[in-house]
Amino acid sequence: MKEEEEAASCWLLSENFSALEYVLKRIDHTSLEQLLEQVTQEVQQILADVIQYLLENRQQVEYTVKQVKQFQQSWIKIEKKVAQVESQLSLLEKEVAKDLENSAKNLEEKRKYTNWKVALEALQRKNKTLSSAWRLLERLERGNSSSQEETDSLLEYLVVEIGRARSIHYDEELVNKELVEKVEESAKQIASRTEEQLQWWFLTCLSQVEVADSSLGRCLQCCKELELTNKVENWFAEAFVQPFIVERIDAVETSQDRLVSMKNAVNELFQYRFLENMKQADARIYTHFSFINRSILPVIVDLMKHRIVQLENVKNPDCFYRLYVGIEEIFASLEQFEKAVYPQSSIYETLEYRSFWDPELFRIYFESVELKLANQLEASLSLEHGTQGSSKFRCLATEGLEMFLKKSWSSEIWIFPITGFLLEWSLLGISRYKKYLEDYIGKTESDYSNLDSKDLVNLLWDLRSLPHWINNEFQLDTSMLRNCNVQELVEDISHLIQSWVKECSDKKEQVQQLLCNVIVSKCTENLQSLRGILAAYRMTTKPVPKHHSPFVVNILRPLKDILPFLSEEKEEDQLKKQIIDTVCQQLVERYAAMTREIVSSVRKAEDTLKRLNLGRSSQSTESVSDLEKIQRQLELDGKKLREELDQLGFSVSDDSLL
Repeated sequence: MKEEEEAASCWLLSENFSALEYVLKRIDHTSLEQLLEQVTQEVQQILADVIQYLLENRQQVEYTVKQVKQFQQSWIKIEKKVAQVESQLSLLEKEVAKDLENSAKNLEEKRKYTNWKVALEALQRKNKTLSSAWRLLERLERGNSSSQEETDSLLEYLVVEIGRARSIHYDEELVNKELVEKVEESAKQIASRTEEQLQWWFLTCLSQVEVADSSLGRCLQCCKELELTNKVENWFAEAFVQPFIVERIDAVETSQDRLVSMKNAVNELFQYRFLENMKQADARIYTHFSFINRSILPVIVDLMKHRIVQLENVKNPDCFYRLYVGIEEIFASLEQFEKAVYPQSSIYETLEYRSFWDPELFRIYFESVELKLANQLEASLSLEHGTQGSSKFRCLATEGLEMFLKKSWSSEIWIFPITGFLLEWSLLGISRYKKYLEDYIGKTESDYSNLDSKDLVNLLWDLRSLPHWINNEFQLDTSMLRNCNVQELVEDISHLIQSWVKECSDKKEQVQQLLCNVIVSKCTENLQSLRGILAAYRMTTKPVPKHHSPFVVNILRPLKDILPFLSEEKEEDQLKKQIIDTVCQQLVERYAAMTREIVSSVRKAEDTLKRLNLGRSSQSTESVSDLEKIQRQLELDGKKLREELDQLGFSVSDDSLL
């Protein structure tokens, strides 16, 4: 028991003591009162042990307390020392910062002085170089050179000196402003007067290019060094190109003649030695200049606008088209020469070309062409009779549509840029042709008089041929159009034209039915002679007929007359058969109806006579009645008509015509 209490006491003093664990361990075999008493005893024992320990180790505890007090005193001294050191470091830091600031100021002043000195030295060098250039320039202007070669060399030296002076750079803010202005003004004067010398040199070489090729190359090199590229291009345009072309176009009066003169002048200009040299492989200096785009092209465009392109030329479509083609040929010549020297550039990309053709000019031109073509089409539509000319079509109206489409979609009309007028043209022509068909069909349906079946045959043939011509033979000539998006637009317009033409062609069924009706009507007129049989055999003594009536061979004459006008092609054979079948079927039905009507009327008449005893005397003397004679004549006529139908390829039964 004692051992357990000692173990419990030791456990209470352990670092891992847990009151909850202690109670749970003891509660199973100890009551709460006993447990409280045990804990109280153990706590009292622990306190007693602690007091005993302190009494036994009093000296050591006092020593420890003394050591702690000494440590506290030492720490206070250390803090005072640290504060003293920090104060000294702060003073030292301020002194160092002040020294650094003074050093930076000294360095900045030294740098400024150095920069000022460098700028001043550069300005002095530039002034010295300009002084040398002035001496060379004065020598040139005095004209003391013994030869042209010496003059050219002096100019080259002068350009080198100017180039050296320009290559010297300095900070203008560091040097005296008046001194800088004086030096720069001197540089400008030298450059200006040197530019005059170079212009004189360039124009002199240009006039003597046949013998001064090398001198011209040196001149261009000097101009390039002084960045006078644009000036040289202007010199060439003003002093040579413009007088060269103006002299030739002023020699003629009309715009068309001026255009031809300009074209010849441009071709002659390209043969000039100066421009021919540009094509040489070793003439690299020329690649730094653009004599085509900036010298020749602006002059040509300006002269064409003010001397050639005039409003009266635009209102005449043929004249304007020739004008357009001629001008485009000039641009094409410029483009060809441009590509030979500058493969990467193009005349057609320049502002001068893109802005040359005023949209208003095209609008006037297109309206003039539209009016002209529309008048021609209307003239064709007013003539309804067919023709057997060299055209693919037989009607003048369809020929007019063919002409309209061909001209409005040909290179004789199309000019760059492509416009929406092209779409309006074609649809305008087709819509007028469509209205012509509707009016023509409506008029013929209401009145067959004075109508020639051949006209309907020709129109029907055209309506059947028109889609094939549009889809397979009609070509949209886009050779002159350079726009990369033209092909897509052309395809869209082609599909639209094809759909409109199909709408016109769909009326062929209506025209075919109308043709058949007209033929049947004319054949029916010939069939009226059938009624003459009544007069021939009713109440007469004529013998029994042995031959068909003469009129039978003419019943189908209107049909036979139009068959030769249908072609012998396979497709037309089918059309021919359709027309024959339709006409013959209706005619057979009408013939059969008329024969039944005739026989019926004769029977009724004889029945009436029998009832009145008016036919008794005739019956006694004749063995064949009027009805039998008429039936015999109808039988002979029906047989002949069947033979006529067989010749046309239309078969009928024996009893269909009796």
